[in-house]
Amino acid sequence: MLCATDREGGSRFGDDEATLLRVLASHVTALLARGAPAPAPEAAAPPPPARAEASAELPPSDRIDPDAELAREVCEALAHEVEPERLLAAALEPVARRLSAAPVSLYLLDGRSGELVLEGHCDALGRADRPRLPRDRGLTAHVLGAGHLVAAARPQDDRRFDAEVDTPEDGSRGPLLCVPLRLRGKVVGVARAFPKDAALASARTGEVLGAALSAAVRNLLLYRSLVESIEDLARARREAGGPG
Repeated sequence: MLCATDREGGSRFGDDEATLLRVLASHVTALLARGAPAPAPEAAAPPPPARAEASAELPPSDRIDPDAELAREVCEALAHEVEPERLLAAALEPVARRLSAAPVSLYLLDGRSGELVLEGHCDALGRADRPRLPRDRGLTAHVLGAGHLVAAARPQDDRRFDAEVDTPEDGSRGPLLCVPLRLRGKVVGVARAFPKDAALASARTGEVLGAALSAAVRNLLLYRSLVESIEDLARARREAGGPG
């Protein structure tokens, strides 16, 4: 059993946190199954009950849930990086690698223009994503507005598909995985990936990805706020020590 205490201030955990907790629990289960010692044989031991037979069927360590591994790698990146730009690059790299996806991008809503602005991307194959996206067009806008992920092998078959929005900058069409990013229960952006293999654009992977990258957004905004506070403090000290 994997438990988390109540949040400070009494706020409730959201769906993203619950999904991430389930994924981490699945990963821990597999690790425990790998490390559990085999029971010593006993003479004239009674036959094991049916429940014991089921426990012997736990998956071996070399078949750990790939979605759990993806979440673990993203979370490890969040634990090791504090510089905002490096944090996003580190969080998106395992997504690109494990999903064989290019590009992988993260967008946040811009309060002034109302558009989605590219905050971070991983384009190991040299494929760039669009720097800005409208919030009212295409499948991407559906994810942003409804808060429902899109996992499609052929997104162009959906009537909501917009070729000028739901494709990378080069306009190439292919499988699409687009997930909402939430902060305090509100959708504040989207992350999307263009996997090479349509089988990797699954809804379950999208749920895990949305939870993990929402955590990345929280860390990103927290670290940005911290950096700005430090810079403001340094500026105030310089002004206080200056002439006059």
